[in-house]
Amino acid sequence: MKSLNSIHKTKTGSRSYLFLFLTVLSLTLTPSLYAQKEVSDSTWEVELNGTDKLVVLDFYATWCPPCKRMHPILEQLAQEYGSAVKFLQMDVDQNQLDDELGIDSMPTFVFWKNGKVLDVQKGATDIDSFRALIEKNK
Repeated sequence: MKSLNSIHKTKTGSRSYLFLFLTVLSLTLTPSLYAQKEVSDSTWEVELNGTDKLVVLDFYATWCPPCKRMHPILEQLAQEYGSAVKFLQMDVDQNQLDDELGIDSMPTFVFWKNGKVLDVQKGATDIDSFRALIEKNK
């Protein structure tokens, strides 16, 4: 016969796993309000030219470890800046714009405003340095 203590642990453990599963599922299925928007060769110009805000275009590759390391930093900055800064991303393996612009390292971040390139950051960096680039170009 099971003791009350072992039954409680089993039920609590099951609830914990269920809660964790449901939390992860909801985060996976709920798009982030401030997440970077994926653009392509055919959509990037509309996104850039349709605003007078600072636009940060992230050229990344899915296989790139530094790109993966930057993702949570960009998510945090997108939340901090809200609608004041537009964060876009483009997969270099699925598009040609990086070749046309001569981008040869991943990640590369291009800072645009009013249709002009203001700054370029090649490679991963820390959140404070990236925030300083945003403030410099905002």
